[in-house]
Amino acid sequence: MLALYLLMGAAIAGGLFFLGKGISGLGGFFGSTESANASLTGGAEAKENPEALAAAAGKQGPVICLDPGHGGNDQGTSYQELLEKDINLAVAKKVEKYLENADCQVVMTRKEDIRVDKYYRAELANQAEADVFVSIHCNYLEQGEASGIEIYFDPEKTEGGILGRKIMNQMTTQTGASDRDVRTEDFVVTRETNMPSVLVELGYLSDGTERGKLMTDSYQNLLAKGIAQGILDYVNE
Repeated sequence: MLALYLLMGAAIAGGLFFLGKGISGLGGFFGSTESANASLTGGAEAKENPEALAAAAGKQGPVICLDPGHGGNDQGTSYQELLEKDINLAVAKKVEKYLENADCQVVMTRKEDIRVDKYYRAELANQAEADVFVSIHCNYLEQGEASGIEIYFDPEKTEGGILGRKIMNQMTTQTGASDRDVRTEDFVVTRETNMPSVLVELGYLSDGTERGKLMTDSYQNLLAKGIAQGILDYVNE
């Protein structure tokens, strides 16, 4: 999905622009032109979230915040009737189960098809005092060919790169997908969180073969197992 927006930015005047240190664009993960407070569920001054606070107060093991990207009227990228937001949520719920079976406490930024402000996603993780934050997305390339997994972390937070590498190693081992590297990028959700954070791109909906896999429950399970095991490798190190 990142590749799609970078290409659009070169072609559409005003379509992609910087707001402070963050990137904002035409819909999708980068949002429309909303401010931090323009959200259905909160913003930079978000109200306290009971689930997140409970996770922090009752912390007995690793607390992991999972962030299924997009939701509601923000569908992310798509291919015909296949929507990124649905794949993101399906995989995140599978990761949640793997982690809970490993005695982790899991906080989800969304559990259903609703839109959640990106600043609020980060605030939920901070309120939960999460040990790790993982945002889950799918990619799309408008022109050319690409397939494989990409993982992004904030350039000011090198620990995110360590987390990202452990997740990448497990995901590629589980799926056989191409390793398209662990990279730095300035995303709100990785910048505004207080813990090691990454944004995972599961694969390219623009690639026919990978798109077919991403649609299947079996491949989603492999992706989820890789993400979960990578997280466990990190928190148990």
